[in-house]
Amino acid sequence: GVFLWELKPRQWPWEGLEVEAIRQKVVVEKARPPTDDIADKALVDLMLSCWAHDHGERPLFPHIAKKAGEELSRLNALVDDGEAAAEPPPQAPLPTASDPSVGSANYATDVML
Repeated sequence: GVFLWELKPRQWPWEGLEVEAIRQKVVVEKARPPTDDIADKALVDLMLSCWAHDHGERPLFPHIAKKAGEELSRLNALVDDGEAAAEPPPQAPLPTASDPSVGSANYATDVML
């Protein structure tokens, strides 16, 4: 999620803060980087799901990579066509580690991108 955030402003969240101050913000205060200036709702939703405080609610990496690739391809196609970024159609939530449908611990390696 932070990687996706860094693509937009091309800076690090909490730049200039020491590691302990960042830990305090993220772990204790549950702070997340701002997303107000990111127009693409699908990417914001993906970032927010990656930043879930409960790690069991975060999507698995193969799903993050697939979704991020789809969204970036869609945005690139819109830019290439000279169109304004349109919202993608609604999609089902990404599977998470705590999702009972995920199955075995090897599930993440079994998912094809």
